[in-house]
Amino acid sequence: MKNVIILVDVDVKAKHPNTLYFKYVKTKDYSGQKYTLIYEGANVRSDDLYLDENDEEIIKEQLNKLYGYGPFVKSKIKKIFEESAKQIFW
Repeated sequence: MKNVIILVDVDVKAKHPNTLYFKYVKTKDYSGQKYTLIYEGANVRSDDLYLDENDEEIIKEQLNKLYGYGPFVKSKIKKIFEESAKQIFW
């Protein structure tokens, strides 16, 4: 595993209850800029990260272990987020 991101927030939008929107920072980016990672259970994507198929599978597996699949309930997701590890490795 060569890459790490740190999750700093998570959100569930009422119009998209099967999707989690994570804000994250890159460990190798010292600007503190926040980016968005979108997790839909079967898909994970970010406009900022290049993820090949293997990378996507590794990230999806980690998120699925913590959050499962939608539909997501915001209060439950926030509680899981507060109590869980914030690093994603691949």
